[in-house]
Amino acid sequence: MCEGVAYILNGDKKRILDEVVSVVLSGKKLVLLNEDGVKKEIEGVKELRVDMLRHEVYVVVEG
Repeated sequence: MCEGVAYILNGDKKRILDEVVSVVLSGKKLVLLNEDGVKKEIEGVKELRVDMLRHEVYVVVEG
C-alpha cells in the first residue's frame, strides 16, 4: 500500500495526519482518511499539493 503524510500550511508547516490513504476535496472542504480509519476534515482549503515521490500531501488554507 502507498500511504502519505499530510501537512497543513498556513505560515508554517504542521503535520496533521500520518498514513493517509484517501484524499477527497469538495469545494473548499478536504477530507483525509488514514489506514486506521482516522478522519480529518479541513474547511477553507485554498490549494492542495500532492508530492507523489515523497508521499506527502500539503494543504494550504485561507487566511
